[in-house]
Parts: sequence; C-alpha cells; structure tokens
Amino acid sequence: MYCVVCGKQCDNLFSGMCVDCFIERTHAVSFPEKVKMIVCAECGSVQFGKHWEQNIGNTEAIKKVLMKEIRYHRKVRCDAMKISCTDMDAHTKRCNVVLNVELEGISHSVEKEILVYISKGMCPNCSRLHGHAFSAIVQIRRKDRKIPQQYQAEIEEIINTKKNQIVKKVVVKNGIDYYIMDNAHAHGVCEQIKTKFNARLKISPRLHTRKDGKDVYRVTYLVELNRFDVGDLIYTHEELYLVVRETGDKVAVQSLKDASEKSIDMHLLEHAEQIELSELLAVDVIHVDASEITVMDPSTMKLLRFPILDYSRDDEKAWVLKREDNIYLIPLSAVKHMRESR
Repeated sequence: MYCVVCGKQCDNLFSGMCVDCFIERTHAVSFPEKVKMIVCAECGSVQFGKHWEQNIGNTEAIKKVLMKEIRYHRKVRCDAMKISCTDMDAHTKRCNVVLNVELEGISHSVEKEILVYISKGMCPNCSRLHGHAFSAIVQIRRKDRKIPQQYQAEIEEIINTKKNQIVKKVVVKNGIDYYIMDNAHAHGVCEQIKTKFNARLKISPRLHTRKDGKDVYRVTYLVELNRFDVGDLIYTHEELYLVVRETGDKVAVQSLKDASEKSIDMHLLEHAEQIELSELLAVDVIHVDASEITVMDPSTMKLLRFPILDYSRDDEKAWVLKREDNIYLIPLSAVKHMRESR
C-alpha cells in the first residue's frame, strides 16, 4: 500500500495516508503558536485555570500548561512529552516541544517550537498575606512556662508544610498566637500538634462576615501543651516525683521516696510545684556499692544512704533536695534535663 500524498509504501494507511502525512494534513496534533503562563511574584506558584500550584518547577509548569493547550485527534494518544527551553528575555521562553504519540498502535514523533510568555501575578494566598487577612488563630499555650525554642521550631515546621500560611506571629504570656490564612490548614495543623505533644485542643468558631450569601467564620484553636515534660521534678501533696511519661490528660510519675510509679490526672497537678536546678544541693559521695549510695549532708555532717538510682562509683558528687523534713536523692538524668531546659 502506498500513501496517496507522499507515495511512501507502508503497511497501514489512515484515510489513504501514511501516519506522517495523516498527522500533518489533518492536524491530528494541533499546537498553539504561543502560550501564557502566570507565576506568583511572591511565592512562585503557577496558575492553572482557577487553581494555583505551589512547589512546581518552570519546566514541569510549562509541560502542564502545554498539555492543556495541545489538541489531539480522537485516534491519537500522547505517550510522552519532552521540552527544552531557552530564554529570549526575562519574560519569554522559546521551547522546543517533542511529542511521542501513538495512532492505532503506530508510534510517531512530532516536533514544534512554541513561545511561552511568563507574566507575574499574585496568588490568592499571597494577596491575603499582603492584606493581613486570616481565617484562623492558632493559640499555643503552656501554663506557667515558656514554650521552648525547639517546640516552636517543630510547631512552625508543621504549619509551614503549606507555604505562606502564617500571616502574623504574636508572642504572648505563656504562649504564641499564629494568625493562619487557611482555616482547613489550621485545623489539620492543630490535630498534628495535639498528637505530637499530647496536647489538649479547644475549637471556638466565631461569625466574621457573610460572603455570597454564606456565613464566613473565623476560628480560634487553643492548643494547651502539657505543663510538665518528661524528666521534670514536681512536688505535690508533700511528695517529690519524677515525670516519666505523658499520656493525654494523665502524667505518669515515679516517687523519689520509694520508687513507686503511678498516674495522676493533669488537673490534680494544677498547684504542683516544679523544682528548679537552683533548689538542688550538691553533696559529696562517700561510698557506692551495688545497691546503695552514701552521701554526706554538709549542714549536719550526717551520712545519708539512698538507692543507687543512676549513679556510679566514678561519681564524686550527688544531688539532693531538702523539702520539709525529707531529703531526696535526685537522679543524674533529672539534673541533666534541668540543665538542658534552662
């Protein structure tokens, strides 16, 4: 069989033409001469219709734009696209586009040069950011304690999984307020923070305005971090405890009087006192054996014996806390935690 256009012999004809002539004569693959791509001047996201996509490179963005603009005959399927672009100026690229297409099982390559005009715009997120518009407030709170820098970094890393969401950050007593652009994102963020830090979450929506006949709410998310960390020393009900675990609304503690463990409801620790490093007293270690450590009380010169805890024969100093009529030996791990938390 021969093509009626070019005379080439071939096994398959399409309307009497070889695949090359069919695609060329019937415009089975129709390219635009030029396309326009809008890129946000602030965050670099690219507009596709009503949607803006973040974290997409120029080449991938151009491919995506072209895929929407190139038209195919109903019998033609595009298997792959390759592009290579050169800059003509700051806003124009000349792109060589190569398509691998298939027509009823026969592969064919089509090549075309297309101009891509890139214009700057501003996505809705950045527009709201510049206007300081927000739809949610995430309030991070920790009673009687500052939020550690490490916690702040981890929280902001969670928030910033979606770019340009923090409209404003305000440091307040015992916490931080984050003004967030997208309420759905804020809700997801708070659920993640709640899980990561065993925190408590309270949600308070408030009617803000009406838009297109619908109520628009601003939502406040109160995330209450636990007051105590694992490794903290707390004094409550005339006894000293080491915090060993946090489980939601409960805290698992170990008594430094008899080494017993128990769980205490968080609300019962409302008035618990956190022990500071400055309250501890360094004492001389006199003797250490397999189960006991003997230290000297410098104020009375008396020898005091305690279970060894995490001390060793190499330790020359130990740490104790005097409270009421009791003296407690403080684990070295707790002392290290207190130093690192300062």
